[in-house]
Order: sequence, then C-alpha cells, then structure tokens
Amino acid sequence: RHAVSALRAMADRAERSGPATLAEVYQSRIRPVCHAMLFGFEGHELSEDAIRPLLEDAAWSREFTALAKRVLSMMLECMSKVSDPTENASQNLEPGLEPSGKPWPPLRECPVLNGLVRKHRGDVQPSSVELHHTIIFAFEMTGSVDSLRSIVPSLSRLFSIRSIYSEMPPLPKASAEQRKLLDKAIVDRAERTREPVLDSFAQIRDVELFGRALGSDAKYVRTRYLIEMIRRGKDASIDDLLGASIGGSSLDRSSFAEEVVRIVCARLDAVISSLKRTKNYRGILSLLDADASRWAREEASAERSARRGIDHAAASLIATHSVAMRLRGMSEGLDDAALSERIEALCLMSGTLLKAVQAQERDAVMSL
Repeated sequence: RHAVSALRAMADRAERSGPATLAEVYQSRIRPVCHAMLFGFEGHELSEDAIRPLLEDAAWSREFTALAKRVLSMMLECMSKVSDPTENASQNLEPGLEPSGKPWPPLRECPVLNGLVRKHRGDVQPSSVELHHTIIFAFEMTGSVDSLRSIVPSLSRLFSIRSIYSEMPPLPKASAEQRKLLDKAIVDRAERTREPVLDSFAQIRDVELFGRALGSDAKYVRTRYLIEMIRRGKDASIDDLLGASIGGSSLDRSSFAEEVVRIVCARLDAVISSLKRTKNYRGILSLLDADASRWAREEASAERSARRGIDHAAASLIATHSVAMRLRGMSEGLDDAALSERIEALCLMSGTLLKAVQAQERDAVMSL
C-alpha cells in the first residue's frame, strides 16, 4: 500500500522512469497473483501453499484487487503523460535544474531506473493494459471468471508474462451484458462514496476507464454517477460538483433531468404521504395544485417500480427543493418544453411545501 502511494507521486510528476517502474511492479508483484486468482495454480510460477491462503482471505483479496486496479490505472495515466520516454523533458524542469536541464550540483544517474527504462521502453501496449484493468475491475464485481468469458473473448491470453506487451483486440462494444456490468460498477461506487464533499470526478476515474473499455464515454459514467448519488440521498456531497457540471459538457443533461425529475417526485410523494398522517400538517396539502400532485404521484410510482428492490434514501425537504432548483437552472438549456414545464411544477410544489412546513413549525414553537 505504501509502495503504491509512492508510485502515485511518481506518476503525478510524469517522470521518464514512471511507466517502466510501474510495469516492473506489475510484472513482478501483481501479474502472477492475478493469474493465480483467475486461472489457478497449474503450471504457475508462484507457490500454491504460500498464495492460496491469501487468496482465500476475503479482506486480503479485496485490498489486493483494489491495488492492482490502481497500478494498472496509473500505468495508463503515466504512459499518456510520458509519450516519449527518451526525450529530455526540459520544459518540466524541477527546482535545482539549470536552463540547460542539467542539475546542479551534478547528480549521478540511477543504473536501476535506467535499466528498467531500457527493459520496458516502448514495449508496453496501452490497449493491453486497459484490457487487463477492465478484467480486474469486472472480476472484482462478479467474482466469476465464467461471467467474463462472454464479454472478453481473449481472456485466456491475459495475465501471461508477455500479455501487456502484445496488442489486444478491442472488446465487442455496447452489449447488454457490458452495459449492465458498467451500471453495476457505477451504482457500487455511489453506494461506497463516503466523502462529505466532492469537487471533481477523480473519485470515479477508474470507473470512467472501465466504461471507456466497454464502449461508453465519460459523460455517460458521470451522468449516471450523479443520478445514483442523488437517488441515495447524497445531494450535499455533490452540490459543488453538480453546480460546476450543469453548465458544461460533462453531463448528458437531458437524461440527467429526466431521471432526477422522477427521484424528486418520489421524494415529494413521500413527504406528502407523511404530512397526510399528521393532523397538524394536513391543511398544507390544500395549497398544492391537484393536477401537479397527481402527476408527481404517478411519476413516483413509476420510479419505485423501475427501481424495485432499491431503497430510496430519505432526504430533507430543503435538500429536495435545492435539487429541484438545480434542475430549473439546467432546464434553461434543454430543448424540451414539456420537461421544462414539469421541472417548473416541481420547483413550485417543493417550494410551497417547504414554506408551509417551516411556517407551521414556527407557529408551533411560538405557541409553546
């Protein structure tokens, strides 16, 4: 784990030795274990007695798989930054370098790093690294090698000694199994997200890479991730990210608005049902437009039917109104008058409920 953190720092600096060092770590420490994990120990280079107990430890396997994904992801990132490992990156001089690019005082070159660069120079194929990352990602979710064979015809060729040095055929694109697997990855990541504030999509960088290998662009992954975060009541953590994304091109705004409208309807329907059970709040419901309330109830029913088995997280009326207002800001750029009207109706409904409930609570406090 500490070694991977050090490799992360090296990859961020885009050092000439970065891709070679990552390739060496992968080849010597990660690839053999991955091969044993997927295909067993027959004719293998590792000791079964030493490795099998580790693979049977669920916690160890989970942590190893996460680290394997990180190293493969860093390899791709680092290779894109260091396109020519032989060039003198004088434009990225570090402190202590003269304009000529030579350090002062003079430093001796590291023969180990130079050897790694010569060993792996230009041989590692990005398409192969991406495919290996995809397999590890998919195996982490399914836990089944058989489920991967239908989407990766070349599975048996992977994780061999020379596999990352060989061009791999691209995966068949846009199959139902692949889209289902990607959607599951997005949902799992949304459920596991615990950060109180997200201001970038770095949290899902590996999911975007997985999606790209399966033929889906980053826009799809980001749109689905934000939708699932809202569905799980994590609006507050993505508020800044949502605000920055709505006006840009990183979201499929039409799909986002359509799905979030149904989520907001489900929330408002739950609020209305709760108010009906409380005598002091029943009068608030008379303030709502009857047609809008009926439409919201129908949309809420459709949302619950489509997401059967998924518990929609409870959210405050304040948070729900905030999401509705975000949708209003987004609707200005949509060429869908009907959708814009529905969003406007939701803003009016959530705003009316919020003001009425807050006024009722203030009156209750004053009467004490």
